[in-house]
Amino acid sequence: MVCPSVYKYTQSVHVCQQKRFILFLCYTVSMTDYPIMTVQQRMTYGEKNFLQYVKPMVQDAFPGTWYSCNGTELDTDHGVDFIIVNGAQVTTIAARCWMAYPQSHFALRWRRTGQIDRHLELDNRLHAFKTGGLMTDWTIEGFHWEGRSYVAAIPTKKLFAHVDKFYDCLPTFELFNPNKDSVFFKRVPFLRVHDDVIKFIGPCPPVNVSSCP
Repeated sequence: MVCPSVYKYTQSVHVCQQKRFILFLCYTVSMTDYPIMTVQQRMTYGEKNFLQYVKPMVQDAFPGTWYSCNGTELDTDHGVDFIIVNGAQVTTIAARCWMAYPQSHFALRWRRTGQIDRHLELDNRLHAFKTGGLMTDWTIEGFHWEGRSYVAAIPTKKLFAHVDKFYDCLPTFELFNPNKDSVFFKRVPFLRVHDDVIKFIGPCPPVNVSSCP
């Protein structure tokens, strides 16, 4: 069983502002690596959150059977969290669900203090964008707070076209795990990519996560 942990979320804007503040939120990390599997099999806590609080909001826009890629090469090397099969159509999804007060931005992992030179999600996906490598079709960012879900979805190539253009100017924030190290994320505000974002806001419909395909 994975138990919630309290993280320190330190947000800073390095380019246009010199402000820095701290707030606390609850977040949970996965403790185990999993082989490829269907979603009804063993899932990480993050996937369960996404399936329970985000998928019901977007499943009409993304119909079909959802399959998890957690821990596979598609996940670790290419950022594919889910594959959706709808007849002959296959859609790939990069997914994230924050159990926290909603923010108005997409977040992309950029650096980890324990391995500061290692390229994480942002740089790997940007390299794929520039070289024609494998990328997901859509990126979905969700927040669940006090019984409501706030979700934004964008075509991944549209997102990284913006990242490529404004890489050095994107603000960053730090997510600190007191038992490990810090991870720095770059933020892409929704307003920067407003024309390409689809938003879903409202109370999350009830769903039996264990019955998901």
